[in-house]
Amino acid sequence: MCPKNVDIPSVVILMRARIFKRRSDLVPKSLLQLSATLTKYGLAFTPWEDEEDKAESRDARLERHGLPHIEDRIKPGAEVLYYPGCQAEERSQEIREAAKLILDYFGIDFTLPTEMSCCGLPAKLIGDEETARSLASRLTEQVRSLKVRAVITTCAGCTSRILEIAEEENWGVPVYHMVEFLAERVGIDRLGAEFSKGASEGGITVTVHDPCHLIRHVSRLVMDSALEILGAIPDVELADSGVADSCCGGGGLVGYHAADVSSLVTARNIEAITRRDPDRVVAPCPLCTSQIENELYRHGSGIEVDDLTVFIAKHLPLRR
Repeated sequence: MCPKNVDIPSVVILMRARIFKRRSDLVPKSLLQLSATLTKYGLAFTPWEDEEDKAESRDARLERHGLPHIEDRIKPGAEVLYYPGCQAEERSQEIREAAKLILDYFGIDFTLPTEMSCCGLPAKLIGDEETARSLASRLTEQVRSLKVRAVITTCAGCTSRILEIAEEENWGVPVYHMVEFLAERVGIDRLGAEFSKGASEGGITVTVHDPCHLIRHVSRLVMDSALEILGAIPDVELADSGVADSCCGGGGLVGYHAADVSSLVTARNIEAITRRDPDRVVAPCPLCTSQIENELYRHGSGIEVDDLTVFIAKHLPLRR
């Protein structure tokens, strides 16, 4: 926090935009490659070439978590648009599938985007204002054409960026992270009642990682909702990680151009987590989840890591 209340992130983004526009030779090559991917595909990752391979990967991930698959749903006029984000769409597909399962279980009238494109946060962080604006326009068009009354995401970064776009473009519909939506619209009492019908893991200790984009750019209240939901799951004991407010090491795209810095930041989290030795770490963010999971694996730790949306789905009495 700046003692003079200077909005440092906005200043950094402004400077990056000027450098990207006027001195692109100074932009790290890895970020230029990411910008090219965003421009070419409208996504932060190169999409799967073969849909069958993508489906096989999805099914393998669901099997690992003991979750069933339900068909995608495109429904103009639905109450809610579930926006998965690039990582849940192309890499961590179990998060996308878990979100569908949860919404379907609680009878939420939802739709997926008719065409998946990035929210534009990576482009904004790079300084590529033109691509960021283009992607924001595409998302705005989707929301308006689908005529939904709310937007839900399962990604911390997407939540913060889409809230900005919704305000700038006057969407007139609320934007929620999944945990916020569940706490507010389904309710903790109902969630707890349904969790009590689900499978028990026999008592596990869970520590929670707080994504920067939620606690710093959206609201710390979102994480309060996350803790309330976890507290409603039988046999789950919450344990303080000791580094809840620390970046996972993947923020600001640092992993793309300064992997050594990223690893050092993540290592601080890993040291604190392993010292407390929980059974599981959960995070309401695909990037944080993968960053922590990969680093724990690299350190030879047996501590498991779940995205919070997946963890919630695993504790509902779903038909497997």
